[in-house]
Amino acid sequence: MLNDEFKIGDSIWIPCEVKEGNFSNERFVHIPFSSGSWDGFVDVTALMDAPETGETYVLGSIMEIIESEILATVPGHAINASPVKASIEKVRPVDSVPS
Repeated sequence: MLNDEFKIGDSIWIPCEVKEGNFSNERFVHIPFSSGSWDGFVDVTALMDAPETGETYVLGSIMEIIESEILATVPGHAINASPVKASIEKVRPVDSVPS
C-alpha cells in the first residue's frame, strides 16, 4: 500500500506479538521495529483477535508519515514511551482483513 493511501489520524492494524497480561481482559503486546520496540499492556478490544499468546494485529492511530514508515499511537499502557514505528507495507487499514 502506498503512503498516499494513508493520512494522519487514520486507524490502522499494526502486526504484533502478544502474551498473557496480568488480567484476563488485557495482553502484553510487543511491536518490534528497526530502532527498538513498543511494549505495553493493551485491552483485548484493541486487538484484531485476542489470542493468549502468538501473533495478531493491534489497533493504532497514525501520528506521522515519513517516506515509507509511519509513527503511530497504540491504546494501551506503554512500558517505554516511544511511539510505534512501522513500515507502511506491514500495516493495514482498519476496514481491511490482513491475509
